[in-house]
Amino acid sequence: MIEAPPEEPRELNAALDFVRVELVSRGFETRHGRVQALAGMSLHAAPREVVAVVGPSGCGKSTLLELICKLQKPDAGTIEAGPAALMPQRDLLLPWLSAIDNAALALRARGISRAQARSIAAPWLERFGLARFEHTRPAELSGGMRQRVSFLRTLLAGKPVLALDEPFAALALRAHGTSRVLARRTAAPWLERFGLARFEHARPAELSGGMRQRVSFLRTLLAGKPVLALDEPFAALDAITRQEMQGWLGHVLESEPRTVILVTHDVEEAVMLGDRVVVMSPRPGHTVSEIEVPLTRPRKRTDPAVVDLRERALTALGVQA
Repeated sequence: MIEAPPEEPRELNAALDFVRVELVSRGFETRHGRVQALAGMSLHAAPREVVAVVGPSGCGKSTLLELICKLQKPDAGTIEAGPAALMPQRDLLLPWLSAIDNAALALRARGISRAQARSIAAPWLERFGLARFEHTRPAELSGGMRQRVSFLRTLLAGKPVLALDEPFAALALRAHGTSRVLARRTAAPWLERFGLARFEHARPAELSGGMRQRVSFLRTLLAGKPVLALDEPFAALDAITRQEMQGWLGHVLESEPRTVILVTHDVEEAVMLGDRVVVMSPRPGHTVSEIEVPLTRPRKRTDPAVVDLRERALTALGVQA
């Protein structure tokens, strides 16, 4: 008999709620020779700390996330981390599923019936501003909405690491004897919280980009992982929607704190969301600077302290303001 998870993924093992990367190196063999992605990379994240990682393109940021999520193994160095759920740049929503069922997909992977998964996800859709789009398909959502759904799916991710580059692996859920109706009932309250209650039955094509990201994040959240690895979750959004999603994510992490490693190319986003900003060098990547962000949330972009921290991060990157 499959045990139902708690109604909210809060009961996490604090002993696993951390990330410690020590002098890690990772390289790859290509037809053009060996590429060294990371060399002597170190990074620490305390329990429930949001660490934002910035660096030039190709410096190994995504490789770092995959190592933390145990999707790769380092060539040298050590990595200690609690179970981590990865949210990639693309929302990877299944176009034939509604917003609530996309968000609840991670719960289904944990052996939760569809009805129960929906009841868990519904409140989160409301919180994410997607309550009206609970039954909307991805194609009918804006870019920002799709990103919200994707982020929600990440936040609700299940016990196994959710490798979203293989999104169809979760379709074998019926082998676990799970009920679609029960999974839906579990996810539904989370959709409400994420502002997606009205779009519970919408397909990904019917959701905005922000809604899709909320569903994706909810799906990851339902995994119950103590560590969230977010790989440029808002990179595909327009500037206005991206700023809205950054503010939204800040509020979510205040109410549902997690240990988060956030990779981004947006220095301002790193300062707005992170408790600490880690600046990486060009490839092979390693830490060149760490900047503490001693500011309470919510934060204002025009705050002189935010502007100063942004300038410090840009200077560490070698960028002239």
